[in-house]
Amino acid sequence: MIALYAPSEADRGIIPGILAEAYRDGHFIGQDSLLAFALMDSWLRDEYPNLALDSSTWAEMFDQVGFIDNLAPAERPVSLPTLYRASVPGQELGMSWADNRGKAEYFHERHRHLGWASVLLMLDSTDPTIAVAHHHGPDWRDEYEWVLDLRSVDAACLTILDRIDGDPPPTG
Repeated sequence: MIALYAPSEADRGIIPGILAEAYRDGHFIGQDSLLAFALMDSWLRDEYPNLALDSSTWAEMFDQVGFIDNLAPAERPVSLPTLYRASVPGQELGMSWADNRGKAEYFHERHRHLGWASVLLMLDSTDPTIAVAHHHGPDWRDEYEWVLDLRSVDAACLTILDRIDGDPPPTG
């Protein structure tokens, strides 16, 4: 299974699909630590993990582990900081959020540079049960990312901080 999971760096976009297939095939039953590592490794390697798999598939896999802190199962936090996200239209309730507004602004400006429409969002939630993972600490990404399961959250709870007009991102 690990050999299937470790394609070349050039093939990193296929890793979430391979992970989901291995999960459906039962390779992670009773293997929460391995699943936690595989989930976060897959999540962090893919540029747009929300587009590689739908949020229900990701949430199902995260649900088995409970909560992941960096690469390992951990206790869910008792509260969440204010979180930020840059999003293209239609992806406002995506799973990747930052606790650093500047990092979200970086992605918002990247969307502008690419000519894409974008919104800069803020989520001030008191419900820590929506958090499924937290990746933090200085590394090659220099990001402090929260992964959220927002399937039960109403978009009305999001605050739009800025909006950029532009084209939708390319598909496929």
